[in-house]
Amino acid sequence: MLLRRTHHVVAIAAALAALIVIAAPAAASPPSASPSAATGVHQVGKTLNVWGVGVITQGLGAVGLKGPLFVNQPLDEHIDLGPAAFKSPASQRLGRATGTVLTENGFGQSLIETEAPTLDPHQPGAVKGSYTFLDQYRDYRKDVSPQKQSVQIKLDQVLLDMIDANGQHLTAAECPVVGTPGQRCSSIRTSAKVEVVAYQKGAQHPFFEVGGTIYAEGHEHAWFVGAGTSSVSMRPFWDSAEFDVNGDFDQTGSGRHLKVDNGFRPLTITIPLDSVRFQHTFDVRVSLDVRTVDDRGLESAAAARIVDPQRIVPSGSATRAVQRVSPKFKVPPAAPRPAARCPKGPSARAGQLQLGSQPVTVGEASGTALVMVTRTGGSRGATSAVVRTSGGSARSGRDFTATRTLVRFESGDTSPRIVEIPILEDRAVESPESFQISLTDPRCARLGQRRAATAMILDDDQPAPPPAPTFTIGGTVDGLQGSGLVLSNLGTELPVSANGSFTLPGTHSVGERYEVNVKSQPRNPDQVCTVENGAGHATNANVTKIAVHCQTSVIPSGLDTTFGSGGRVTTPGNGDGNAVLIQPDGHIITVGPREVGVNFHFQFGATRHDSAGNLDPSFGTGGVVTTSLGGNDDKAFDAALTSDGGFVAVGQADPAGLANTDFGIVRYTANGQPNPAFGTGGIVRSDLFGRDDVANAVAVQPDGKIVAAGLAETTPSNFDFALVRYNPDGTLDHSFGGDGIVTTDLGTFHDGITDIALQPDGKIVAVGATDQDAVLARYNPDGTLDPTFGTNGTTLGGINTNEVHGVAITPDGTILIAGSRGGPNGLDPIVASYAPNGKLNLGFGQSGVAQADLSGGTDLGDDLLVKPNGDIILVGSAASTTVSDMALVRFKPDGTLDTFLAADLSGFGDFGHALAIDSQGRIVAAGTAGGFALMRALL
Repeated sequence: MLLRRTHHVVAIAAALAALIVIAAPAAASPPSASPSAATGVHQVGKTLNVWGVGVITQGLGAVGLKGPLFVNQPLDEHIDLGPAAFKSPASQRLGRATGTVLTENGFGQSLIETEAPTLDPHQPGAVKGSYTFLDQYRDYRKDVSPQKQSVQIKLDQVLLDMIDANGQHLTAAECPVVGTPGQRCSSIRTSAKVEVVAYQKGAQHPFFEVGGTIYAEGHEHAWFVGAGTSSVSMRPFWDSAEFDVNGDFDQTGSGRHLKVDNGFRPLTITIPLDSVRFQHTFDVRVSLDVRTVDDRGLESAAAARIVDPQRIVPSGSATRAVQRVSPKFKVPPAAPRPAARCPKGPSARAGQLQLGSQPVTVGEASGTALVMVTRTGGSRGATSAVVRTSGGSARSGRDFTATRTLVRFESGDTSPRIVEIPILEDRAVESPESFQISLTDPRCARLGQRRAATAMILDDDQPAPPPAPTFTIGGTVDGLQGSGLVLSNLGTELPVSANGSFTLPGTHSVGERYEVNVKSQPRNPDQVCTVENGAGHATNANVTKIAVHCQTSVIPSGLDTTFGSGGRVTTPGNGDGNAVLIQPDGHIITVGPREVGVNFHFQFGATRHDSAGNLDPSFGTGGVVTTSLGGNDDKAFDAALTSDGGFVAVGQADPAGLANTDFGIVRYTANGQPNPAFGTGGIVRSDLFGRDDVANAVAVQPDGKIVAAGLAETTPSNFDFALVRYNPDGTLDHSFGGDGIVTTDLGTFHDGITDIALQPDGKIVAVGATDQDAVLARYNPDGTLDPTFGTNGTTLGGINTNEVHGVAITPDGTILIAGSRGGPNGLDPIVASYAPNGKLNLGFGQSGVAQADLSGGTDLGDDLLVKPNGDIILVGSAASTTVSDMALVRFKPDGTLDTFLAADLSGFGDFGHALAIDSQGRIVAAGTAGGFALMRALL
């Protein structure tokens, strides 16, 4: 997940890695070979890639969007598949699902991924799934004569994620794992398939073939995960026992989020070369396939990914066994597996074979029914059986492909076998149809009880239902005094000007969901209206029970009533106030992304208000400045004052699209104009490694140099801490890190800085996160890590969270960081304290952490500052009847909770992101209330 300063995002990801290395035993060189000739791999040709990306549609099945394409060069393809319910590391695009193929030549990296777009899957022709595949062909020549040589395929990580956030609270008793598309129990399905084949030119069959599939399907509270070896494999591949399964990954108790991973326990597939003669060539094909089908729709998501996150080049004596040559395409068919032989008949110690317990139910568009055969109760000797299909109401050749497959287990082998039965898509409207699956012809083992099963094919060519009776949605309003109240029901709006009954436009059919919210709160006077009984499903009568209660806003104690409206200011326009600055003359600068035009296009934005909270018309246009850095998603995440009275803003520049953002820096004059003495027209874009880079934080040194910090994608899907220092004119400062750029790899895939602070001695303290924990790092002025801090310059936070977003340094060198972590009722804001050497101050708060449960719900902490008297002020949000309110929390210097206040700014979700203190000691908080928002308090 990109650690950008957007903190309220549900992330979904899936990952698997494939890496080819060459293995040879020590002293394996023939007598005629010199020692130097026994090391190294000589690459002759390039890897040949065959790839494709497509979607799975209602009633049509798989539809290719691009491919299959044959490429003999590196790939960098991102295919837009449609809108997505959540921002996902698989897609790395806000609101868009993506099919991706990335490769590099030789032993470099490769990655494929796919994500189900979010459309209504029950509409004819709608897209409800996707697929991506990549076949990599590599040819080798065996250059060492001893037979004990091998090629190894290393699978590093497997991760599948699925979310069903539709909120129906289904239970396993109410619905089976797989239900009927279009109905309440419909399902999500995700799979990843790997196959490795090695063969020689002209051979009738491969001399090596192995593979398997892992898949997950279901819905909230009812998930099934299956993993098994393909029926053509010559040896076991994997089974479900090798994976960790978490059906409540978001820890909400809803059972809506399924995560499956192998816990970073790698799997190595060794291809023996005993059958390959000296100096003969052989080919290796690695096939990767990921698919998703989402019949749930709405707030659900599924993604699958296969990625090689490491750049590893074979070296040493284990690398001379084979040599790369030009690829061949013709892959011989798999050799028929022979039935097991046991002249003495079945043995009880051989165990028993039977079909898996999971019901075989598959949507017509899924393409394949997966049937498991298990071996239990023993594993001595080889065993085999045959999986057969026979028709029922579903007919072979029309609805499915007749299948007869022998599955074989070698001695000691208990990995389940997966048999694929192709399902045929058609456009006929049909009831669910079934066919029979049987397990027959056992050899050397007995059959268990599950030797027959009925497979159900669920049609997705549903006709339009007949017109149903429709009903209205409405209720009553009370307490309304102001004007401008607007109610909304799933996008349908109704202005309300008086108390009494109301009826929303449009009608609803039985079972259709409604969700009434307040879109605009009343003003003059300011009021907050809340909705009671606002969500449900239409029944067979008009809904009249919705109650909207309006109350005049009460100014929370502590807000500065001389500022704006009761201490609060909002600026029209969609955006996030991510940074706030107080200029020497008392003007207040707010910086963040602001939407321009349509389609969620953003630019760097800034506003200036006077000390009373009024927009300053001398700043930009009516007090507002927007700056394009050349893309559609240019977003500012932090800002700092410069010595000339101006300020500098940093974030992401989007010149090439969200898969390749850059550090974006804009330096402004005091009146909000880009400073022409900086970069090109006041703008600098830094592409650090040709991939995705984001600047989350900025600090200006006393000498005017600018330090921007965030994260950089140093290799595909691997992000590291990144700092860049610029001279006052925007050029890179080569005294920092040798070229102006410093990165730190903390050993996980997603390391990123979220904030920085400067010490008086010029050292830079950075706070951020890895995949699992908060991290602090301290850098010397030249960019090297400070060895006196933590362990060689870095320290893990040790505070049981990676949600950290702010850092401040006290006069005695104590380092304070702000963020959020789990509490008894959800997330709570926290402040953690560290000594100057990076060790947690256990005397602060409770074991080094001050934590505050503000509302009994989900509360967040985002930034902090230290007052001259040592008090600590934290800004964030507190759960409320209007989703959330901007919140300020005051802790004493020892971490004791002193007081807090929460204020509603918009009647919706309000979030605080940044803090400043003015010359009179007043606290100014910036954040989001639909757009830029400010709050001033006397704390």
